[in-house]
Amino acid sequence: MTNRIPPSLTWLIDQRARLSSDVAKVRKALSKYQHLINKLECLEDSLAGIDKSLGLHEIKVDVSNIKPINTQRNRLKFPYGQINDHIISYIRKYGIQNPVSKSEVINYMLEKYSEIDDQPISHKQMAVLVKHALQRLATIGCIKRVHNLQTSEEGLWKSPEDAS
Repeated sequence: MTNRIPPSLTWLIDQRARLSSDVAKVRKALSKYQHLINKLECLEDSLAGIDKSLGLHEIKVDVSNIKPINTQRNRLKFPYGQINDHIISYIRKYGIQNPVSKSEVINYMLEKYSEIDDQPISHKQMAVLVKHALQRLATIGCIKRVHNLQTSEEGLWKSPEDAS
């Protein structure tokens, strides 16, 4: 004869298992965002320090009247000038015989960014960054545009000495 588990006990075991799973999910999510909590605390400490300094100044400033200025939200951690340098070196290395497409440059820059920072960056954000860098580099003559601007085809790029 087998012992039957009462339905009320089965229900309690099931509820406990579900709640345990929810707690584990929330803990995992919190661990992912712990660095943001630490950064927020650091920023709030810095803000409090500046507010104290403003209070000590001979000209009194009401800090509640100071409106926040939005800074660039997801600043990439490339050192100054490295974006242009990486793009130019990639085009000079791989665009010797055939022009390099914008998507190839984007993928290369995503690889380079993953070496610098472990936080992922969206493909769209990198595409915008590469687009502006390519336009800037073409304007100053570091690279040469090979594609026709009047079409909607993907951009092709070469270094100026190879683009003749």
